[in-house]
Amino acid sequence: ESFVTADLQYGYAFDTEGLLQDAGIIIGARNIFDQDPPSVGDSDPVGRGTRPGYEASIHDVRGRTVYLELRKAF
Repeated sequence: ESFVTADLQYGYAFDTEGLLQDAGIIIGARNIFDQDPPSVGDSDPVGRGTRPGYEASIHDVRGRTVYLELRKAF
């Protein structure tokens, strides 16, 4: 079964003099539709997964995450 997530990000660079010169802001979200990661056991043809849960090295179980990033060059 396929597993697809959508991420969204918007960035703005301030075009002013003074304190905000060479500064920017980024706001975004990962997995905006809050998709659950597939279970490791789903690939078992009998339906009895040997490792119930998800593959942590590939998927993030936190679901939707929102972030804010501030940048400033000195």
